Amino acid sequence: MKEKTKTLSRQAVGVVLIVFGLLSVFIVINPTGLLATLIYPQYFWYHQYPSSTDSANPTIITAGTSITLDVEAVYTDATAGINLPNPAYWIVTLKITNIATGTVVNTINFGLVSTTFTATVGSDICAVAVWQQPWTVPTGDGVTYKFSWSLDLKDSAGVDYGTQTSTTYGATPLAQPDGTFSVNGKVASQTSGLVVLSPSLTLSFVPTKNPDKISGVTVDVLKGSTKQTTVTLAKQSDSTYSAGYTLPSYGTYTLNGYIAWSGGNPLQKMSLVATWGSNGNLTGNPIGINQIIGVISMAAGAFLVVWKRK
Repeated sequence: MKEKTKTLSRQAVGVVLIVFGLLSVFIVINPTGLLATLIYPQYFWYHQYPSSTDSANPTIITAGTSITLDVEAVYTDATAGINLPNPAYWIVTLKITNIATGTVVNTINFGLVSTTFTATVGSDICAVAVWQQPWTVPTGDGVTYKFSWSLDLKDSAGVDYGTQTSTTYGATPLAQPDGTFSVNGKVASQTSGLVVLSPSLTLSFVPTKNPDKISGVTVDVLKGSTKQTTVTLAKQSDSTYSAGYTLPSYGTYTLNGYIAWSGGNPLQKMSLVATWGSNGNLTGNPIGINQIIGVISMAAGAFLVVWKRK
């Protein structure tokens, strides 16, 4: 009888171990959570967007548009044999703050993992979890935002493995001014040329965007690589800019037009090559396309004249 009891006891323990094993395999229970475990991963943060960690050099984002906020974290380092809890149970949140006003403009809970993938980090093979959510950037230029990321690492049993935090920065750029330069009434583009038969030039600039941000308009005059002068265009009553300039001698000049503005370095909006030459006789005998066509036509005609069918 005792032997039978022992047998039943062993069988009962076996059944318990089998059930325990199945529950552990399917992560219904977490036996490692019963132990005091300290995990020190070599890699954790893989990628974030916005990504810059420097508030003085933030990631540029466009005001009024929808962007995809993205955070990616390593949860398994196969090479090092390190496993964090299943990221399906992590709680990922983001707080977005307007730095200038200190106002929290949004708090986002990312919910379930968007996807996972395998990547080589350093020399280790790692599994990476990805969370993504759309966010519409508020209107307003020149605004810097702080992105405070928080990843609360939990397992299926709700055991808390700690919270990892990170901060990145994004900013909307200042809206740049724009406009059109003209020389002697001819609109100049970034790659344009102009031939003039008089050394007297009329330089003008017409703002087309954010004229209130313009603090000055200038044109650098260069002959070859040598700068001749900088011409400052005066602002007129109609908010356009103009100035006159006389070329010092015959030759080819480059005119570089710039607008100074309140948001940073001057913006180059013109690079025009202006040639001032005499009306003397042209040297050489340039051959044009008409001449080439004529030569080909004559050759073909001559061939037809001399060719005889055998």
